[in-house]
Amino acid sequence: MQVLPPESADCSLFWLDIKDKKILVVLLEDMRTPLSQIARRVGLSRQTVEYRINKLQEHRVIAGSRAVVNLNALGYHTYHFFLNAKTLAEEQEIIARAKQFDAVNVIISYTGRWSLELSIIARTPDEFIALSEALFSDFPVDVAGQMLLIRTIKSTVLPPAFLGQSFPLPRSKKTIAAAVDEKDLHLIEMLSDDATKPVALLAKQTTLSTDAVLYRLKKLCRSAHIIEFRPIVNYAALGLSIHTLLLKVSGSAAAIHKLELFLQESVATIWIAKAFGDWNYIIFIAAATMDAVHEFILLVKSRFSGILREYEALYAYKEHKYTYYSRAIRKDFSAKKS
Repeated sequence: MQVLPPESADCSLFWLDIKDKKILVVLLEDMRTPLSQIARRVGLSRQTVEYRINKLQEHRVIAGSRAVVNLNALGYHTYHFFLNAKTLAEEQEIIARAKQFDAVNVIISYTGRWSLELSIIARTPDEFIALSEALFSDFPVDVAGQMLLIRTIKSTVLPPAFLGQSFPLPRSKKTIAAAVDEKDLHLIEMLSDDATKPVALLAKQTTLSTDAVLYRLKKLCRSAHIIEFRPIVNYAALGLSIHTLLLKVSGSAAAIHKLELFLQESVATIWIAKAFGDWNYIIFIAAATMDAVHEFILLVKSRFSGILREYEALYAYKEHKYTYYSRAIRKDFSAKKS
């Protein structure tokens, strides 16, 4: 999920009224919802809805949009790892390299035990190793906390309580067998950068008809290759900060299940993934105060002391790259065809 707004995002606080919140709820469900539908749902005119959304974008509450892509359906996995930079210059060099590396989809700077979190999209562990070696060739780094993400337990942009009402979490979708071609991947790639691109523009850039684009988008959503279209929210503009919690646990299946239910139902968590590797869970917490983060961690420690073996808390302070897709996927597809 998107953790922080782009570096250029304005971090001044923006006050949301009840109508803004209702609009945001609809956009959280589907960023491509037509203005006329939003207007009907929130009880405003289309022009007023458009004005309010423009205001949310102007004040960088909404800092863009992305299609959430089911990488597993495309035969890929995400490998997250943390590393330490010894100096600011070294950190900047790592970030610069990673930004130019197509297979890297996440770069986040942290305050805490580690300096950076990176994620590489790859088909197999061997490919991940080869890609990470290529990324850091002739530039040794201190890598730790390696994880293969196995399953997403929870994924939402904002805690429902923050908006003063509940809204449906994205439903987990079973992947329906459906082949994708290069045109499909081109559509996914464009929407992964901007979920609101008009159908006419998508058609022009893919040399498809508008009807063909609409058909393919429905197919990609139905087959769960595209999970949802969501806004990028500037948490700082809403007075929230993001913290990452890593958990290492061991215990009975029943105890692990109780932990997952607790994490999923918590009002503090916005993203949770089960992982294989140095840590078993990676969790993003959205909080207005450090006290709230501290309280949540204490609750986890006290309730699950019997299975909690280790934990690490990190404060995410800058996001340099975050996408749900890699341009390397379409390149791999084209290379296989040729």
